[in-house]
Amino acid sequence: MNREGMEVPAGTLAEINLHTDLLVEALPLKTGRTYDRVRFMIRLKAGLYKSPKQVEAERAAAVRRAKVSGFHTISIVHAMEMARAAGMGLDDYLKLAGYTRHKNGKTAYKKI
Repeated sequence: MNREGMEVPAGTLAEINLHTDLLVEALPLKTGRTYDRVRFMIRLKAGLYKSPKQVEAERAAAVRRAKVSGFHTISIVHAMEMARAAGMGLDDYLKLAGYTRHKNGKTAYKKI
């Protein structure tokens, strides 16, 4: 407990849970009256990693949305990465690829 009387997580498992992308729980197991084993449950924190199926499903959903709306949208961050890889400035890349910057400043779009 800290000075204010609040419980503060301490110990190796608390450090792992706070500073990594893992959630670790330890469960003591009994045989009769004696604790003789410990079961560790290790999970990834939710939302940090996606399975290949999830990535493919999201990509397919984005393609379906684009076909319905008639526009293809990319984030400015992604466009900056592509421009950097091509050795170009962001605006030059957007113009060459046929994108127009959206007024929200976070995305660019082009008609498909």
